[in-house]
Amino acid sequence: MAGKSKAAAAESVSTYPNLERFLEQADRNSVAKLFGATKKKLEALSGAKAPGAKKTLAAIEKVEELLGELYQVRVRMEEDARKAKTTRR
Repeated sequence: MAGKSKAAAAESVSTYPNLERFLEQADRNSVAKLFGATKKKLEALSGAKAPGAKKTLAAIEKVEELLGELYQVRVRMEEDARKAKTTRR
C-alpha cells in the first residue's frame, strides 16, 4: 500500500514545470513569438557559423511544431472538459 502512494506522489510531480506553465498560459501567437528574435539572428549568420545556424533553425522549427501540437491538445482537452460539464448538468 505504501508503494502505491509513493507512485501516485511521483506521478503528480511535474517533470517539466516551466514547459507546462508556458503551455497553460500561452496562445498560438506566444509560441511564434518565443523564438522570433533567435531565428532572425540565426538567419543573419554567415560564413563558418552558417551550417550550425541552419541546423539550429531546423531544430527550432521542429520545437515550434511540437509546441503547436501541444497547444492544440490543450485546447481540445479544455473543450472536452467543457462539454463534459454541460452534459453532467
